[in-house]
Amino acid sequence: MAANTDPVLARFMRHVDAAAGIYYRLDRGLAGGRNAAGTDATLTMHVHAARAIEHELLDDDGAPLWAYLDSHPRYAAKWNRVERRYYGARA
Repeated sequence: MAANTDPVLARFMRHVDAAAGIYYRLDRGLAGGRNAAGTDATLTMHVHAARAIEHELLDDDGAPLWAYLDSHPRYAAKWNRVERRYYGARA
C-alpha cells in the first residue's frame, strides 16, 4: 500500500487483511478455543465494515477503491475469498 493511499481505501484494506488473517489462524488451529466467541465477533465486524465501505462507494465510479481492485486482481481475489467464505458461498 502506497504512503499516499486514500484513507477510505486504507480502512477497507485493514478490514480485509484482518478478516483474511483470522481465517488463516483458524485454518491452522492458531485461533479459537476459549476466545472463539470473540473471534467470531471480530470476523463479523471486519467483514461487515468492509462491505459497508463498498456500499458507501457504490454510486461513486471514480472512487479509488474500484481502481485499486481493478489494478490489483490478487487483492480483489483475496476479498472475494473472504466474502464468499464468510457468507458460505462455495466456489
